[in-house]
Amino acid sequence: MTTTNSEGKNSQEEEKLDNNKKEVNQNTKIVQLEDIKKQFLIRLVQQKDLKRIKILDYNLFGTNSEDEFYPTLIDNELCAIAIPHNKNFVVCGYCSSEIKKKPDLENNIADFGYINALCVSPKFSSKGLGYNLLNIIIKKLFNEKKVYAIYLHVQKNNIRGISFYQKFGFIITKEKPNHYYYLEKGTDALVMTLYSNNFTNDQEIDVNSITKKLENLTVVKECKTNNEQNDNNKNNLEKETKKNINSCNETITKN
Repeated sequence: MTTTNSEGKNSQEEEKLDNNKKEVNQNTKIVQLEDIKKQFLIRLVQQKDLKRIKILDYNLFGTNSEDEFYPTLIDNELCAIAIPHNKNFVVCGYCSSEIKKKPDLENNIADFGYINALCVSPKFSSKGLGYNLLNIIIKKLFNEKKVYAIYLHVQKNNIRGISFYQKFGFIITKEKPNHYYYLEKGTDALVMTLYSNNFTNDQEIDVNSITKKLENLTVVKECKTNNEQNDNNKNNLEKETKKNINSCNETITKN
């Protein structure tokens, strides 16, 4: 009976992986910013938007950020909001960021961009809105603010989110247990980092490359509950992180 159950679980995991790969392939088409602007007005956040942003956050995550977070979005050049033309009462999505001082790969203090929020209403998902909002902020951080790198947090079990960020060149650099403590039972996070040499302003998405990364990604194959399997996942993640950091070091040295 144990063997049968194990085979059943493996089959379910394989089916889940196949579904994830299909979903990634279906969502890799890039909608150009010009087309997005025909549907949405992208601008700075205004005071009148805060209430609707809070509602969007709550609908997506079942909670809100700290109260002091929202006023920092107003007229923030590192934040972009999208609303439909002629419908100022609707917030379709927003992306916000800030600059933090952190040690770089050579332990020198440098400016890092931190994506602290990227939210898109389910009603407007799969329209390229999230991609373009994030792309706007990334370009502003790299091209105007000249940050060393950009990082963010993503739920460890959010396969779609991880693959989305990989399209931009983000790599997994760290794991943070129980980072999303406010969610039920707490949820672990992955820190994903984008170095400037991995991002181009007019990059194209390679579907096959993304799919291959998904197949090799530790968290895709997770779905394991006992301690021994979790330890193996952690060790694999640490190896992958070290490999990514070494690769970045080699790239920086060559440059």
